[in-house]
Amino acid sequence: MAALTVNSVPPTTKLPPGQNPVIMDYDLAANAIIYKGAFVKLGTTGITASTGTGRCLGYAIEGKIDNTGGAAGDKTAKIVLGDIIEHAVATVANAADIKKRVFASDDQTLTLVSTSNGFVGWVYQHVTSTTALVKMAGPAVPSA
Repeated sequence: MAALTVNSVPPTTKLPPGQNPVIMDYDLAANAIIYKGAFVKLGTTGITASTGTGRCLGYAIEGKIDNTGGAAGDKTAKIVLGDIIEHAVATVANAADIKKRVFASDDQTLTLVSTSNGFVGWVYQHVTSTTALVKMAGPAVPSA
């Protein structure tokens, strides 16, 4: 798939009953556009669409937020962190893929291929030959 150019339906949370995902506001990077449902990554100046390498922070749950022409931090977006989601994952085949690392090749496409893609999390459960539950890693934890 190509990167989003319109809002999409955010991934469906599959957390156990009684648990809710963590939702936080993050500053957009200068000139960034984030669409609802997009996987995003955190750079040094704010969030951008998750394309190429770089750890995926989470996914956006608000409509299109356009910071074109704006400076870093001029706009914010609500981002879901560390969720368990059901999502299509390219190259997922069966239960043998559980615990494999999942990557984003763009802001809506997940894959098991690491080359030139950003880390998202792990296959938590196999659902179908094209779909899995993915445990999103969320923000990186600083080292001591």
